[in-house]
Amino acid sequence: AAFASDWTLCLASLRPHGLSMLSPRLRMLTSIDHSMWYHRPFDATQWMLYETDSPVATGGRSLNHGRLFDAQGNLCVSVS
Repeated sequence: AAFASDWTLCLASLRPHGLSMLSPRLRMLTSIDHSMWYHRPFDATQWMLYETDSPVATGGRSLNHGRLFDAQGNLCVSVS
């Protein structure tokens, strides 16, 4: 769960710039660090929704947030 949360979290910062992983202008995408807060137990083998956003992306850096919900809509994990 930690690797997947970090990789897709980086993708949120591309959207404000109209970029995707296939953009020729994109040379590198990496995360310096990220943290995860576990709010309740969950079964990672079941359906989950991972919602990401990037409130700011400028100067080659970005701030990204993620929220992982279970099928019942409960917030299970917060990522930043």
